Amino acid sequence: MQSGALKLWRNCPSGKIVKFGDFDPNKYFYTGGVRTDLVIISPDSTFKYAGVYSASEILGVRVYNGYVYVVAKNPAGQTPSVGIWRHSIAAGGSLGPKELVLDWDGAGPFASRTIRAIAFATNGIMYIATDSPNPMLIFDPATHSLDYFYKNIIPSYCKQFCWGRGNYIYLISGNTSPAQDWLVYRVDMGTTRASY
Repeated sequence: MQSGALKLWRNCPSGKIVKFGDFDPNKYFYTGGVRTDLVIISPDSTFKYAGVYSASEILGVRVYNGYVYVVAKNPAGQTPSVGIWRHSIAAGGSLGPKELVLDWDGAGPFASRTIRAIAFATNGIMYIATDSPNPMLIFDPATHSLDYFYKNIIPSYCKQFCWGRGNYIYLISGNTSPAQDWLVYRVDMGTTRASY
């Protein structure tokens, strides 16, 4: 029976801003944001820091196929300035070494875009949401190819997306300047989302 009662699960230290997170199959929660590092919260709600992203701003977190993927913006002077990394997940939520998956500085015409979210399809293809015209990109980690997804079809200025049940990503889109309506779109991806 659901009570609807609200209960504090984990209190973040003062000055830390959590924005993104995802669970692994063992119920460990990987989360981060601004001035947080990557925080690993165990099922009993104790937590530890990964010790890898303490100077970075985390822009996205996703668990897929035994790895936690982290989109991060590095401090000035570090290269790449923005990238997508992954860490293998071991017992107890412990993480393996940091592996660069996509150097965003080297993403050609897409490098100036701001990454808003990532998601994976069952075949391992990564979808990247950006705050730009033609906002969704498709990335194949096997070939390192990056391209538009549904170019000139999906509305501009994606702020966030979430893969729901079945083939659908729900995309929050809108902007203040230039002014765009704030709407939620349902996008048929033609495939299902990956689980973990």
